[in-house]
Amino acid sequence: MSKKRPSDEQLRSALNLGAAPPLQQEARLAPSDPVISMPMKMDIHQIELYDRNPRHSQNSAYEDIKESVRAQGLKQPLVITRRPGAEHYMLKHGGNTRLTVLKELHAETGDRRFQTADCIFEPWKGETDVLVSHIVENEVRGSLTFIDKARAVREAAAMLEADSGDKLSLRQLSEALRERGFRISAGMISKCFYALDTLLQAIPSALDSGMGKPQIEKLRQLQTGARQVWDNHRLGSAEMFDAEFVEALAKVDGEDWSHENAWRSVEVALAQRAGEPLNRIAAELDAVLVVGVRGEDEGGQATDSLLPVLLPSPAPDRLEDFGERGSAPSAAPTSTPSSPVDPAATATARTAAPEAPRAPPFSSPAPEPQRAPAETATGIEQLRERMFETAHRAAAELGLAPCVARYPQGAGYLVTQFPPAGFVHGDPNLVQATSWWWWFLVSMSETLEVPSAQARKLFPADSAVAHAHVMSDEQARYEAMFAQAGAPDVSRFGFCVLAQMSTSLLRAYRQIEDDYRALGEWNRQRGRSFHAQEV
Repeated sequence: MSKKRPSDEQLRSALNLGAAPPLQQEARLAPSDPVISMPMKMDIHQIELYDRNPRHSQNSAYEDIKESVRAQGLKQPLVITRRPGAEHYMLKHGGNTRLTVLKELHAETGDRRFQTADCIFEPWKGETDVLVSHIVENEVRGSLTFIDKARAVREAAAMLEADSGDKLSLRQLSEALRERGFRISAGMISKCFYALDTLLQAIPSALDSGMGKPQIEKLRQLQTGARQVWDNHRLGSAEMFDAEFVEALAKVDGEDWSHENAWRSVEVALAQRAGEPLNRIAAELDAVLVVGVRGEDEGGQATDSLLPVLLPSPAPDRLEDFGERGSAPSAAPTSTPSSPVDPAATATARTAAPEAPRAPPFSSPAPEPQRAPAETATGIEQLRERMFETAHRAAAELGLAPCVARYPQGAGYLVTQFPPAGFVHGDPNLVQATSWWWWFLVSMSETLEVPSAQARKLFPADSAVAHAHVMSDEQARYEAMFAQAGAPDVSRFGFCVLAQMSTSLLRAYRQIEDDYRALGEWNRQRGRSFHAQEV
């Protein structure tokens, strides 16, 4: 006589017999839940969506998935579990879109084939286990935005720290998540927390619309570079900078996010705070970012993350360091009429650093012209002589040497000629570099700020720059200059100009900026304007 087959309820109870009692309350199973994974047929109304689903936005393929389920039913079983003491089951490993589709189709059609679903039950292991399972599932499908991933990682970190009772380092957190099946580096966790702690308050729309890791990294580098400029100008505390940075980003937030707009907004905020011209702050920030700002490697450790260029240490901020009190510094340019100045030797009060391998310069460096030494050894004249030497050497490398002329005041030089006629028909990268360097040299010498009365005396009679400079209509003046010197394309600035500069041009770039700041301080200390005649 055969035995009567036990009911499903009896089988479930039998499976629980002999199970070792769990160590933690959170891991306790519901009385009727099996202790091993097993297939089930479930009414969809007994299954709840995961209430901590990492993905906050609707699946972009939702309608396609719905039509597929309508036509063919559910192809893959749902993975479910149940919290201790809960009445209903919940999704354990993804499936939120498929369950939503099933419930929607059943409500719309009443078709019983949408009322039940094949499932795989997995015993309850804990909140962290469920959250990590959903993160992994979404990562595999590529359906998480960066900010959703960041939110999920932060929540998982809080759970892990609550379980351990200790604060976890980035590396410990990375290892704990990896043990649970989610591979994420300490460096990536750091980027996630940066997006949450700094960027989310400033650009929530841009983040929710799908801003990814590359843009996050660029903004982090921009913030580090902007902070250096802030500190260079002594503009306030770190907290004040953070507030200013967030406000600058918030002004350009939106779904149509543009990194260029964010960069420009930060430049404007710095310029307004420092009371400096925008082009000067922009050039300084560009220089900081080209030299390199500190980032993090995959282990969360600090590293130089931009171009591998070693530039000399910054020039002294105080003009006394250039020997104004009568003692000429050893690094100052020295020569005699019979011994021409060597630009490579005269251009530095800095310590030279080894040159890293670089892309070729924009053009082959032109031969250095021989120039007369400074007439005196006073600090201000040494500084101006060095500014002229540096500007002339950089100009020569780009074929602009005839454009730069000595000037006994201001920055020690003026830009008196436009680039050679027809230069705009050359290589596009070289055109951009030439145009940008011409405008950079103009701005740092304040050529356009020379009083008109002096301009007629100082500029050569055939100088087209002088003719444009004396125009009373400012708009007509700049239109004439753009027609001759070009208008640099900001969107191509990084690739066409900064990233392809030779080491010598990068060094000149920084030297001119540092010397300009020292000269500005000298003038401020004496209450003089930039082009005031020294007595």
